[in-house]
Amino acid sequence: MLKSFVELSLGTDTEKLASALNMNPEQVTCVETSKSMRKVLENKGYSVTTSIPDINDVLEADESQSSRPLFSFVSLLNVIDRCDNPKALLESAISSLQPGGHLLLSIVLPFSGRVYEGKLFHPWKRARSRKPLFPLQLLSDFDIPNEKSFEVNAAMFFEAILRLQPQLELVKWTRLPYVSSGDLKRTHYPLDMAVAVLKLNPNLPTLASSDKTSVVAKSGSESLPLTCQNKGKSKIFTWLQKTLVDNGYVKASWGKVLDAGAGVNSMCWLLRQSYDTVTGVTARPAGLDSYGDALHSFVDDSVNIVVGNWKDKAFMKETNQYDIVLSDYLLGSTELHWRFGAEMLLERILTVLKPNGFLLIIGLEPYEMILHRSDPHDRLVLDIEAIGDSVALLIGESTYRELPQQWVIEQIDRRPDFEVVATQQFAMKLTAESMRRQLAYATKTAAKIVDRDFRVAFEKRIEDLTLSLDTFETHNKARNYAVVVQRKNKSGE
Repeated sequence: MLKSFVELSLGTDTEKLASALNMNPEQVTCVETSKSMRKVLENKGYSVTTSIPDINDVLEADESQSSRPLFSFVSLLNVIDRCDNPKALLESAISSLQPGGHLLLSIVLPFSGRVYEGKLFHPWKRARSRKPLFPLQLLSDFDIPNEKSFEVNAAMFFEAILRLQPQLELVKWTRLPYVSSGDLKRTHYPLDMAVAVLKLNPNLPTLASSDKTSVVAKSGSESLPLTCQNKGKSKIFTWLQKTLVDNGYVKASWGKVLDAGAGVNSMCWLLRQSYDTVTGVTARPAGLDSYGDALHSFVDDSVNIVVGNWKDKAFMKETNQYDIVLSDYLLGSTELHWRFGAEMLLERILTVLKPNGFLLIIGLEPYEMILHRSDPHDRLVLDIEAIGDSVALLIGESTYRELPQQWVIEQIDRRPDFEVVATQQFAMKLTAESMRRQLAYATKTAAKIVDRDFRVAFEKRIEDLTLSLDTFETHNKARNYAVVVQRKNKSGE
């Protein structure tokens, strides 16, 4: 028997919803993970399963097992904001709808994704909550102040749903009051809820369409690798994302994206966005200290990791290829792979940017430009940086050579086809632990000094600096910076 309605909420409103749709219990299938709730629903005559893929198990034995059942109605009632993977849940729901079927959707707004875990074995016997593993990405989820109107929050939520499932049409929606259970401060909280009816229109293009002229946007946040769960979330990335929107870059997809000097943090941030393609460039293909290996270890085939060096004229020689280019601390690391090549590198990555595209540059202001040796705290930071650079220079190895924000701005100003549209500086927190990591590099490098007297002298200096960190307090004078550059279109606008 083909079921006509599947219930995907917690199950508490099943009877009311079935009655409103004029359906008998045998026409309803409930998806329920709670064992006790499944028992209650079964006793009332409903078919019950634990997940969408298991719905085949409730089909009658004489029906084909080669296809999934199709329902005339599917409901997701206040559940998208309480699951680990909203995109996967939505896809399962839509795949169970027959053409022309309806999705019944309700959500408390403003949207706030949280997953609540059970009380068993938890201190104080209270449910824990955490962020979803694969959160639903709203178009402006980095900037949703509470004072935004209900209508704005509703528009942002439905935009995300329709972006993920373009075959859905929003038929009707309304606003209803919602009362949430309280806490130690208040017994209850009055909130607002959006209730909507969406229709599945098979004539609309899907994200998996083979039509090469359509935009196929992938929102990486819904399938984020575990490596990225706590990476790619810095204030700098948030500012860059907001700045793109402020400068009119409000698109369902970022298009073709290039990480010109790919690292784990920058790649994780890009994977959280909606895009057509992502390409990451790394100059380190192998070895223990290899971003090449690190990137290949967690990205899938949809991300193109390219190993090469920008100083090679034949490398990435195509022009006007990318809508967004990210340079995440790339200029400062140029010296490691291309001595004195920073200006030429900047020219190369500007060349691959499309007209009206954006180059996003992140860098570190050289300590020498903002710290002063007259301040003991500043002097310790400068000495620790200097000892590592000195040892590297002594053994003939390259090291980082940070370039100031003003250098970047002056380079862009010299090029009439490009303009700086925004800049921002960010406080950099230096701790004793981060300073010890720099000294660990100096110790490792000093071991390569051939001259014994030199080596001993450097090791003694490193030891003294390490002892100085015993009284080191957090240092906040250093600065990172971000620069957003746009390539003008052919008309010069």
